[in-house]
Amino acid sequence: NESTTIFGNEPYIIKQVDEKSVGATSIKQVGAVHTFFNTMINCYQYDSLTGSQTFFAALTMVFAPTTYTFSIVDSFTSEEFENLGQDNCLSLFQTLLESYGAEFKVIGNHIYFYKQIGVDSDFQFRWKHNVKALDKSVDSKNLSTYIKGYGKPKEEKDVLSGVSIPYASKTGTYFMEGAMN
Repeated sequence: NESTTIFGNEPYIIKQVDEKSVGATSIKQVGAVHTFFNTMINCYQYDSLTGSQTFFAALTMVFAPTTYTFSIVDSFTSEEFENLGQDNCLSLFQTLLESYGAEFKVIGNHIYFYKQIGVDSDFQFRWKHNVKALDKSVDSKNLSTYIKGYGKPKEEKDVLSGVSIPYASKTGTYFMEGAMN
């Protein structure tokens, strides 16, 4: 797990390994995600944008903490946002794809954005007509937790009045009763 492998000249990180024995032969089946998704979910954008944003401005903010570059191939209209940011970069990236209706292609460290990449064939899948079996798989590869700690402020409150007493204002002389060595 977590090893990098190359497939189709693109890097992938192995996230799942299933190992079986078939007779005297050992077989490993792996599930891997493109390094793009792993990088994007593990970086965080602290800044945020509000108001009407061009696709270029929004992408610039999302990709700022990463090493990825991008090209916008088709034209996109500006979209309105309320506090876009302060989240992991993959979540922000998915928000932009939905908001602008964009599709993307990753080639190395460069991302290309289009209105539509494939063709819409309007093909329907129907049970027992052209679909014989259904499989369900639950995947938690994109599950991530982010924590930021602040600590407790250095101050005390007077018990009776509830007024804050900063540590710097504490003065006095301390005495010890008895002779303790």
